[in-house]
Amino acid sequence: MMGGNFAVNVCDYGMTYCFKSYSDDMSTITASCQTMNTDPGTLNACRIGCQRYPGVTVCCCYGDLCNAP
Repeated sequence: MMGGNFAVNVCDYGMTYCFKSYSDDMSTITASCQTMNTDPGTLNACRIGCQRYPGVTVCCCYGDLCNAP
């Protein structure tokens, strides 16, 4: 059974996106907000919903928390 506990992570002013990353075996899930230093490649996930990379899938969402139901 997969579960996750995330700290409240309010995005910086003017930042639109949040990201949730999954390892291939679903053992590691992370959530983070967009920053001024977010890699442009990561923002590609926002255009297509999710971006697959070797070993990890990155999905984009809107709002302060990616893990909100």
